[in-house]
Amino acid sequence: MGFFMSTESQIENPKEFVEKAIDADKLVVFSKTYWPYASKAKKLLTTIGAVFKVYELNSLGEPRNGTLLCLGLFQYTQTSNFRIS
Repeated sequence: MGFFMSTESQIENPKEFVEKAIDADKLVVFSKTYWPYASKAKKLLTTIGAVFKVYELNSLGEPRNGTLLCLGLFQYTQTSNFRIS
């Protein structure tokens, strides 16, 4: 089943963090707790018994980590599906 990850320290290299997160798990969800489509996707994954790791960008401990991970995701994917704020 999916689970939540929290980090108390600031992420130093966002792109590297994203790359390591993706390499470490077969299925990774980068989300925000209030995004309805992400909530539906996580619920579906849980329902089908998928093993996945969730990074809730608005709940990562250090205040800037969510913004930093958005930047890391942009650097990794070259798309801006996440609003950096």
